Order: sequence, then C-alpha cells, then structure tokens
Amino acid sequence: MRDYADVSQLVCLSNLENINALFIKEGMDKSKRLEKLNSIAIEQMMLLTNRGLRGERKPPASAVGIANPLVSATTSFYGSR
Repeated sequence: MRDYADVSQLVCLSNLENINALFIKEGMDKSKRLEKLNSIAIEQMMLLTNRGLRGERKPPASAVGIANPLVSATTSFYGSR
C-alpha cells in the first residue's frame, strides 16, 4: 500500500496509526475506533488535498500578488537592470 501512496496519503496513514495507538491505550473498542478513524481519515484527506476549501485548489503565490522573495532580494541587492 505504501509503495503506491502519494505524500498526502502517507501523512494521513501515519497520523491514523498514531491516533489508533492512542485509542487502544484509552481502551476504546475496535468498532468505535474504526468509526472515529474513518471520519478522521476523510477529514484529513480533504484538508491535505485542498478539497476542504470548497473543492477549490489554492492558487499559486504569484497568482495572488505575493512577490517571489528570492527575486525581490536579488533585485534589491544587485539593483534592477
């Protein structure tokens, strides 16, 4: 499974493994853990893939008027040409 997962899925899986360990430590029964982990997984994947933002992807920084700090620093150091 891990061989074919993307970064978002791997992050979510790691988080779920840790949360599951906490639930086991608290003595939560298996069916309740499954329900909670399922809802947590859905929420995390929505957030990690930007689907939690009304289904829209975030625009790149350049599209929202944020200057590239490397270009700004280089321009101010060497001056514009």
